[in-house]
Amino acid sequence: MPTLRLSDQYIRGLKAGEKDMIHWDTLEKGFAVKVTPAGRKVFLAFFRVKGVQRKPSIGEYPAYELSKARGIAHEWIMAAKRGEDPSLAKQEERRAPTMAEFCDRYIAEYCEVRKKSRSIAEDKRYIAGWIKPKLGKRKLADTGRREIQALHSSLSDTPYQANRLRALLSRMFSWAEELGLRPDHSNPVLHVQRYAEMSRERYLDPDEVQALGKVLDEAEAVWRQRRDDDLKDDAVIVSPSAIRAVRLLLATGCRVQEILRLPWSAVDLESRTIVLADAKAGGRTVFLNELALGILRAAEKERGDSPWVCPGWRNGECLKDIQRPWQAIRMAAGIGKTRLHDLRHTHASFAVSKANLSLPQTGALLGHKTAQVTMKYAHLQPDMMRTASDKVGQALEQALRQGGAEIVDVAAERKSEGKTAKKGA
Repeated sequence: MPTLRLSDQYIRGLKAGEKDMIHWDTLEKGFAVKVTPAGRKVFLAFFRVKGVQRKPSIGEYPAYELSKARGIAHEWIMAAKRGEDPSLAKQEERRAPTMAEFCDRYIAEYCEVRKKSRSIAEDKRYIAGWIKPKLGKRKLADTGRREIQALHSSLSDTPYQANRLRALLSRMFSWAEELGLRPDHSNPVLHVQRYAEMSRERYLDPDEVQALGKVLDEAEAVWRQRRDDDLKDDAVIVSPSAIRAVRLLLATGCRVQEILRLPWSAVDLESRTIVLADAKAGGRTVFLNELALGILRAAEKERGDSPWVCPGWRNGECLKDIQRPWQAIRMAAGIGKTRLHDLRHTHASFAVSKANLSLPQTGALLGHKTAQVTMKYAHLQPDMMRTASDKVGQALEQALRQGGAEIVDVAAERKSEGKTAKKGA
């Protein structure tokens, strides 16, 4: 095996043979370059630790410069003379997970344990679509700000997606620190700036709510006579279950999945509440106004044997998705690209602008999870919440039926009923 002072010119000229060839360096005893039959040129360091021969690879030429490889070999050989074993660190480095491997562990041990099904699906989509293809081969410990910034910048045309990806990566690297797979405070996402996002909030004004109510009424009538031959060509054909879901989203301000997956066992018409055991921010109680109560009472009469308030097409299942019927409804109502979630925004806007509720009351009504807001309205009592919900219901009902039958003043009606009951007694 040749022995001489290694140089770049010498290493570049080395040819592959039938077996591994090792060329020793005279400048650093124990340092060498190995040429494999495939033509790979790999730097090695040879030393003994407690009588045991070690020969870990340093790196491949030319990815590793000669001077850098010689310096690492010197450090390792000196460490071995002190009784340390630098090859163990090399072994640990080889065993360190790649980003792809860590992604799989994150899904199995973090997502599926701590997150809900929709969040898990969303994380998997970002991991499969962006993280694994761009970062999968990199070592978790070696992934830095430059790689994260490049990935984030590649989605600059879709700032919402870029920011969601950034948030996911931040959570993953923080968890890696918790597991001891990265040093504390090494999160490479820290100084990657979020993109500005256009506000996605949209709420319907009273005229739009009225138009929506008219379309829902017409769609309900069309469903009843859908077998007739004289239906209009532009008739909106939507199932009663989907219509009910839209009405309840507006009347309660609940999130879409809270209504689509609402079981009758969670509804108590007597106490005028819905108890959501698995809401986004944890379990909460929804206080039902007269508008929502009317929708649920009508649904109860047609309940059948389904355990769901909004049953799906298959027996025993709830509605999975109402995007297609909602598209037909909103187009017929002339409310453009309004999302189903915007019905929740609409409920909140009526709470503030029509029912004159404070922001803390509105937040409590909708089950917002912001801790700072929650502390301001945590002391509110159920009766106050029912009164607040009634105000929103009356305002929405007035918009839905404007120009039709008079709106019943719920509070006045109850007061009248109380007086009548006393006289009868």
